[in-house]
Amino acid sequence: MPAKAEDYLKNKKWVERINGMFVLMDKNKNGFLSEEDWFVTADKLAKTVPDRPEELARVNKTKLEFFAALGVKNGQQVAKDQFVEVIAAFVAKQMEARSQGKETLIEKYDNAVFDLVDYNHDGTLSWEEYKAVMVAGGFVTEESARSGFETLDKNKNGKIERKEYIEADVKFWCNLEDSADGLFGAEL
Repeated sequence: MPAKAEDYLKNKKWVERINGMFVLMDKNKNGFLSEEDWFVTADKLAKTVPDRPEELARVNKTKLEFFAALGVKNGQQVAKDQFVEVIAAFVAKQMEARSQGKETLIEKYDNAVFDLVDYNHDGTLSWEEYKAVMVAGGFVTEESARSGFETLDKNKNGKIERKEYIEADVKFWCNLEDSADGLFGAEL
């Protein structure tokens, strides 16, 4: 049975992870997230992959769907505490859908990001592709990105496969266990 929003909110480690994402996304550091802030990750991705307009448009479209699914109205600002609550409710719904075999918005977004970052279209992320996004995008240090890459590469073939990437991101957002910490590097 999937966890409920209350389960997420009671879990200190999960709340810390989500608070960390809030800080990363709070572009102007005013303590609130707006729709503009929500696109900070997409903006960072755009700087690392400027020659991929179709893939970037898909990422942005999915970001809008994600933002709308959170129940946050256009123009509304969300404080950190509210963000954690909104994400907890969203994640609980997403995991319920996943338990029924439905694709979640998290997975849809991850697929869009994966296609954007997979520069050579080989269906995997090489270290260079992963590093370009995580380090050049300003998400983590190179050392932390290397650690995250090695953690994500479950089958140790030197590449991150789509399934490995998606499962790690779902785990990051939705897992109540400590094992989700550091999946994308020490900072996340």
